[in-house]
Amino acid sequence: ETDTLGNTGASACHYCAAGEYDDDSASTSACKVCVAGKYCTGGTSITPCPAGTYRESTGADALNDCIACPSSHKTTDSGFNSGTGSTGCSKCPAGWYGHDSQSQTDCQGCLKGHYCTGGSSITACLAGKFRATVRADAAGDCKRCPAGYETDTLGNTGASACHYCAAGEYDDDSASTSACKVCVAGKY
Repeated sequence: ETDTLGNTGASACHYCAAGEYDDDSASTSACKVCVAGKYCTGGTSITPCPAGTYRESTGADALNDCIACPSSHKTTDSGFNSGTGSTGCSKCPAGWYGHDSQSQTDCQGCLKGHYCTGGSSITACLAGKFRATVRADAAGDCKRCPAGYETDTLGNTGASACHYCAAGEYDDDSASTSACKVCVAGKY
């Protein structure tokens, strides 16, 4: 790259510095400042910030200039550069959750036996309820155990977790959220 006219010889050319790039294969124009959403290590190198990161200002010269999205947020594309900073990192939607405390390149589908309202939220279905499929987005997606069955554990993944009250026990809770009770004397 040369930034002056009338130069003669290769000694007048210089390599674009870190934070700059050359997109002109004929090298007839000056080096350009690295654009937002990318980093440039010099020469013709221009690399998008990876998914899960963003860069809103220009002149980045290394990968560590890309800023990680906040926890339980993500970007779907590399090179995010809306100029609005981390607001371009979207919260994990309902039915999905951010699976760790680090920024996300993608969100995880809510697990069986749980529901997820978005972001980093993942909640186990209550005792007496179960969820056999993934990506539930509300507590109402957890199904009740059938009448006469119960479970006293959280996060059940199928109706098989619900068990029938044994002989000498009964379930008087129509929601099946409490343990089976022992029959009182004189009753069965």
